[in-house]
Amino acid sequence: MKEGMLFRNDQGYFGLDQETYWVGGEDITIFEEDEQEWLEGKVEEDEFGEYYFTDGFLVIYLYEGLPARADK
Repeated sequence: MKEGMLFRNDQGYFGLDQETYWVGGEDITIFEEDEQEWLEGKVEEDEFGEYYFTDGFLVIYLYEGLPARADK
């Protein structure tokens, strides 16, 4: 498992490094600062090309510096 802070890679995807990144529909785990807990969900892309996390109820837009984990 990899853990770190998200950044936008050369392809425009959010990732932990150049080999570990997410596209729409893939599983992701992020750290939600307000609740101080890890949340499991999926990465999705909106109609404007912006990526967000959702667990089916909660929506959090991805941003550089957001703590994330990858099982990839």
